[in-house]
Amino acid sequence: MTDESFGDFDQAVNIAIAKLRSALGDSAENPRYIETLPKRGYRFIADVSVVDADARTKRPESAAEICMGQSLGMSSKAPG
Repeated sequence: MTDESFGDFDQAVNIAIAKLRSALGDSAENPRYIETLPKRGYRFIADVSVVDADARTKRPESAAEICMGQSLGMSSKAPG
């Protein structure tokens, strides 16, 4: 891959993040959902709630807890 390809990809990601922030009413200066990690990328920082089929909301989980569970092969859904 050339440096130009990386630049095109980075620009596409930046545009996608800008559109997500706009749709969520978020900002880079005072983030509520998407945090910029300089020289690394982006991180989702809001709490996530899992909603059951019967529409009851469970305890909010942080994005880190959900990602950690997925990386360990665990599901964030309760059995049953």
